[in-house]
Amino acid sequence: LCNDFGNLRVINTWGWGYTSNATNLNIVFGCADLSVVKLVDNATPNVGSTVTFTINASNAGPAPSNPTVVNDLLPTGYTYVSDNSGGSYDSVSGDWNIGTLASGANASLQIVATVNATGPYTNTAIVTGSQEDPDSTDRTSSVTPTPLPLCAGSSGNVLINPDFELPVLPTGNNIITFPIQGWDGAGGNPN
Repeated sequence: LCNDFGNLRVINTWGWGYTSNATNLNIVFGCADLSVVKLVDNATPNVGSTVTFTINASNAGPAPSNPTVVNDLLPTGYTYVSDNSGGSYDSVSGDWNIGTLASGANASLQIVATVNATGPYTNTAIVTGSQEDPDSTDRTSSVTPTPLPLCAGSSGNVLINPDFELPVLPTGNNIITFPIQGWDGAGGNPN
């Protein structure tokens, strides 16, 4: 069980007939209550732009967790760009090897990815450890950004600004010329 505490009585008996006093040792069979929370910096990114996923892993104890691994394999809706793990995140397997996560400790990872034109876009992180977890309901966290699609334009692909309003057209045979505003899709820059 997770919160079992027990005593172990050890008696040292030496080979020549000498027995020392008994020593009580406290043995703790603890659990590591791991949890993970996943966030994204932009819930409606432009296709072709980058998003940053933040993964926060925590251990509510009472025991440390070792090893602790978070799996966050990017779905095909994203292309991996970089991360801030210092080498402990493997973008091919999706494994982030935290190592020992002490009781009460947290660890954080940021993954930068390019948004592809097709998905899926749901990105899930799952934390695991070697100790029993008394609450497994918070070991998984997902986010699902909704990318803004590309539209074909005369000079390439542009994203149409949904907030742009067209002017009121007059009646009759008058011809009015007006600009169409869009975005380049690479960083939200208006064209």
